[in-house]
Amino acid sequence: MIDLQDKQSWCDHGRKLEDLFVEQFGKKLSLEINKAKTDSVYVIDMYNTQEGLLSDLKTQNTPFFLAGKKYNIDPQFAVVFNKKDKINYIEKTLDGSEIYIYFWVKWKKQERFNVKVLGIDAIFRVKFSTLLEMLNDDKLHEYKQRKNDTRGNAKSSYVIDIRNLELVLNNLAS
Repeated sequence: MIDLQDKQSWCDHGRKLEDLFVEQFGKKLSLEINKAKTDSVYVIDMYNTQEGLLSDLKTQNTPFFLAGKKYNIDPQFAVVFNKKDKINYIEKTLDGSEIYIYFWVKWKKQERFNVKVLGIDAIFRVKFSTLLEMLNDDKLHEYKQRKNDTRGNAKSSYVIDIRNLELVLNNLAS
C-alpha cells in the first residue's frame, strides 16, 4: 500500500502501470510509450501511432464512493481528473495541438459508505479539448488532507462521468 500523499511513490507506480498498459493494450490501441519518458517521468505518457497524437494515461483503481451524494454522479462511473493536470495540458496545447486522455478504470465489486459498485475493467478515451469542456467547477473536489501539501500533490480534482467518454475497450478481465 502506497502512502496516499507520497507523490514520488505514486509517480513510480504510475510509470509501471504505463508500461503494463502499453504491453497489454498498445498494439490494439496503436499506442507506444513516449520516447521522451526516458528523460522525464512528467512528460506525456504515450504516443498514438495511428492518429499521431500524444496520449496520457489516467488509471483509476478506486471508486469515488461519495460522487453520487456530493456531485450527483453515479459512483460506478465516477473518475477524477486533477485540476493541476488541466492547467498543465492547457499549457501543452497552446499551440493548437491535441492530446488524448485514456482512463483505465479497473476495480472489483465492493461497498463503502453504504454505497455499492460493481466490478469494472474498461478503457475510455477523450480528446483533451473535449474533456476541457466537461470540467465543471461545481464538480471540483478539494482534498482536505492536501490543503497544506508541500509535496507537489494535486489539491483538487474534477469528478467526471466516464459514460460521457468514448469506450474503447470493455470487459478486459480474464
